[in-house]
Amino acid sequence: MTGHETIETIDGTIYDRHSAPLFTDRHEYVGRVWFFHDITQERRDAAALKANATLLGNALKLADAAHWEFDIAANQFILEDNIYRIYGLDGTPPGGERVSPEAFIVHFVHPSHRDMIRD
Repeated sequence: MTGHETIETIDGTIYDRHSAPLFTDRHEYVGRVWFFHDITQERRDAAALKANATLLGNALKLADAAHWEFDIAANQFILEDNIYRIYGLDGTPPGGERVSPEAFIVHFVHPSHRDMIRD
């Protein structure tokens, strides 16, 4: 039976610990092998990224602003949550939504500019 857990030492170092049983060629159990991987920096980076995303979200709300990005490979716009609030649209999924270029044009481009955008 393999095992996995995350452990934190007294000094704050965080390890990803894996273990697995060790057997001979004749399937006789002889012990366990343990692997430790220091993930302290990855955890700190993830926490900092989450904090920055929260700050960005708060700043966008305070500024009454929003952002979107375009995924060229998927040919889709990825819309941030605030864009729906600004445009007065309800029922948006958390974390934004992926929409086709045509849906983006229909919902978020002024009618007088749509033909210019399509060309």
